[in-house]
Amino acid sequence: VLNEFKLYERWDLNPNDPEYRYWSNLLYQERVSIGPTRYESVEIVTQDEDPQVAKDMAVFIIDKFNEVTSRGDKEMHIKYRTMKEFEIGRLDSIIDLLEERITTIRIESGITDYESQSERVIEGYLDLLKSGASRSKLEEVEKMIKKLSNQGGEIEVIREKINGLKEYNADLTEEFIMATSRTLSGLDYAKVIVEPRVADKKSYPVRWIIMVISVLLGGLAAVILVIFKERLSPSS
Repeated sequence: VLNEFKLYERWDLNPNDPEYRYWSNLLYQERVSIGPTRYESVEIVTQDEDPQVAKDMAVFIIDKFNEVTSRGDKEMHIKYRTMKEFEIGRLDSIIDLLEERITTIRIESGITDYESQSERVIEGYLDLLKSGASRSKLEEVEKMIKKLSNQGGEIEVIREKINGLKEYNADLTEEFIMATSRTLSGLDYAKVIVEPRVADKKSYPVRWIIMVISVLLGGLAAVILVIFKERLSPSS
């Protein structure tokens, strides 16, 4: 605010003065007030010899608040988006590895459709039992059933893991999209209830008025005391 409106010039302050920071802070506190109200809102009061400048200062404070808050919010969502992007990439890699494992099992075992192949083998085994097939023939089919059970079961377990990871990946993707939209949005974080307006007349800091009145009263008291002493002196 000081630099935007060059208040140091309006207040006759020299930025090179060793006491510049003290006096600029003091004058700023006298002329700019930001505090809570009983309605759970924030009131901004600015004062200047030029009412238009005072209004522009209030508008600038609101705009700067939106700018700084938006920048911080965007930085936070960019970090969040980057984190989600990393997690999505990691899950994609895990899913790819699991699908490669399924492909390897299918090639080695010849399993293409676990459920249908299991049904056919079991039906064939039952038919062999009914027909009184030899023990060696039955053992051969039993080995096939065991192989299907072991390797086919592993495929099903891996498939369930892949489905779960894909569901989680979909949630991460949705969060990633939301974070991306927040980084691109231009939201106003300050909801202005009453727009800043130009005062009807010049407005000076109240404490400075009190200070001036105090000085005048002090000077008047000193004059009265001097007159009173002169009247009490023997020469008078």
